[in-house]
Amino acid sequence: MSFLLFALTGLHSLGLLLLFIATLGKAWWVLPDGGTLNLWYDCEYMNSTHGWACTSTGDSPCLRATRALLPAALLLSAASFGLFLWQLRGGARGSLFTPAGGTQLLAGQWEPPL
Repeated sequence: MSFLLFALTGLHSLGLLLLFIATLGKAWWVLPDGGTLNLWYDCEYMNSTHGWACTSTGDSPCLRATRALLPAALLLSAASFGLFLWQLRGGARGSLFTPAGGTQLLAGQWEPPL
């Protein structure tokens, strides 16, 4: 039983870590011409100024939904992990982890309004 609890704690921690890494402001794609593109900016390296010129990638509904979903999933997953630890410490023995599981499912299934 303790192995299962450690495995669930590790699973929650891994999910939270992966969501945090996914929301960092790194460039996700490097284009063949040396430019980079991510969800927020489209950047090109300018040889004349030896700097980066960045423009917004636009405001399509799909991009807005993705931009909203990443931090929301991170927050809901953190709340789920907190609920899990709270139930693990203060919950009755033999009770189900329904609130933590429901919040984790909500983090994966939630879609923001467009």
